Amino acid sequence: MTSYAGETMMLSIGDGASPTEHFSAIGGLTLSELSLRQDAMVSSVVGGSSWQALQTPAGVRSLRIGAQGRFTDSAAESLLRAAAVDGLTHNNKLTLGNGDMISGSFVVSAYGRKGELGQAEWMSVTLQSAGDIAFSVG
Repeated sequence: MTSYAGETMMLSIGDGASPTEHFSAIGGLTLSELSLRQDAMVSSVVGGSSWQALQTPAGVRSLRIGAQGRFTDSAAESLLRAAAVDGLTHNNKLTLGNGDMISGSFVVSAYGRKGELGQAEWMSVTLQSAGDIAFSVG
């Protein structure tokens, strides 16, 4: 499996336009994390095997994206900040280094900014899936 540099991942936010939504890059990422979770649903029955049986696909599925980096576009940063303050969902895309893409509706579960004297301002964001997620191969 080929590995890719972390900075090749790009996080974008949608403007909500219909029928064609436009996505803008939120920022250059220096650190990113992707966590896909699927909680299994037990379907064991009394009188059946003593082994636990799991029903698939079933249960709660979720995707969490954590990112840190520098803002590249003030309009995209404004959309992200508004989504964080309002608690509303937005469509986001995460493009991986090999061109694969993950997209869907997310809620901003954490948002932060920091800066040091004479240095560029940094942002951090955690997105939590809020609906179906699409995976596409680049």
